[in-house]
Amino acid sequence: MVKTKERRRTIFACGACGNESAKWMGFCPSPACGSPLPLVETTPAVSAPQRAGRPTWLADHSPQIVELSELSDSPEARSTLPSPELNRVLGGGVVPGSVVLLAGEPGVGKSTLLLQVAQWVTGDDRRALYVS
Repeated sequence: MVKTKERRRTIFACGACGNESAKWMGFCPSPACGSPLPLVETTPAVSAPQRAGRPTWLADHSPQIVELSELSDSPEARSTLPSPELNRVLGGGVVPGSVVLLAGEPGVGKSTLLLQVAQWVTGDDRRALYVS
C-alpha cells in the first residue's frame, strides 16, 4: 500500500506580537500591533489542542459553569443613544460588549441605521464592530 503524503501545514506569524494567520497577508492584521515588519512563514508547534482537532486560537481552559439561580438580575449599565426611539427598542440603550441582531426586508435602511449607531457609540475612544 502506498501512503499518501502528509501535507505540511504552515502559518504566518507576526514577529512583534505573535499573531498567527493561515494566509500571508503582508503585515500583521492585528489592529493593536501596527508592526512594520512583514509576516514570517513558520510551521506551528504541535500542541495538545491541535492534535485533538481543536484550533490553536481557542483557550486551553473552559469557563466556569454558573447556574442560572446564581446570576445577578441587576440591570446592566447602558450607553444611551441620541435617538429616544432606539433607546426604547434596546431597553434603555446599548449594553457595552453586547451583540444586537437587526433583521428586516432589503432596502429598509438597516445598514444606514447601524452605521449611524456605530458612529454614536464609538465616541470616547471606544470601538464598534459592524458585521454585514
